[in-house]
Amino acid sequence: MLEKYNQNGRSMLEMLGVLAIVGILSVISAESYQYAMERHHINKLTEEYIGFIQNLLFYEQDFVKMKKTKSQEKALYLVPYIRTMNIVPSRWKIAGTQLEDSMGVRLDPHIRHEPNGIRENKITWNYVLKSERANIQPQKLCEVMYTRIILPYHELISVVDYFTTETEGSSSGKHEYGDDYCNQNNRRCITSMTQRDILERCSRCQNKNNRCLLIISF
Repeated sequence: MLEKYNQNGRSMLEMLGVLAIVGILSVISAESYQYAMERHHINKLTEEYIGFIQNLLFYEQDFVKMKKTKSQEKALYLVPYIRTMNIVPSRWKIAGTQLEDSMGVRLDPHIRHEPNGIRENKITWNYVLKSERANIQPQKLCEVMYTRIILPYHELISVVDYFTTETEGSSSGKHEYGDDYCNQNNRRCITSMTQRDILERCSRCQNKNNRCLLIISF
């Protein structure tokens, strides 16, 4: 009887040990799965933006000609034109004059009327790094845009402006310029940005009450 009791006791301890190991592995597996899904979303988003940018720039001169026939007081918003051109990524949505990417973030591709300005006849969009339905945190989206879109496309970009709630609408935002526009009048080059610069900047997007805005001009 005592032998049977000891055997049962050992079996219970073994079961508890197994359950503990299973619990630990489950936590690790859940974290690994979450990380893998995030990487998948980031890779997919990057592919979508690269294709979208390439398609937009292919028609850039056509858009510029369209703008010249419109009112010179307003920007030419491109969504009404590109919605029939089959260049919007399949997972994106169209909302009026704006697009909503696969992360739920909205952007408004347009060409501004900015005589003698750096954005004159440049495709530009405002990218607000905040979305209620995004599967990725705003600071991560910020890092993705800088490391996977802005830095690799430094040759095509004219200027990138970064603002937070505190600096939006003022001259105290951050500004970096593409290869053809930097190092003139102390303009900082996009290629001079370090990973530390990006992390420090994007960390400000963690606050849910803080709006982070990127304005990208090609």
